[in-house]
Amino acid sequence: MHGRHFKVLKTRKIQGKDTFILQDRVSGTFSIFREWTDKTSEYLQPTALILSIQKLLELIELVDSIKSTKKA
Repeated sequence: MHGRHFKVLKTRKIQGKDTFILQDRVSGTFSIFREWTDKTSEYLQPTALILSIQKLLELIELVDSIKSTKKA
């Protein structure tokens, strides 16, 4: 595998270690510990939250406000 390049599909922790889920055109997908690669831990950027409790509460307030405006 030395010198080969693979597409990183996702990252996750397995056995407490940073792990890449990689895709190869021939053999499909497989996982490998980050420490076995030339990628630094900076490659593992935290992903943005899809949902935030605060933003959901703000959305509820907005929807309630729109509903009350329509009733009036």
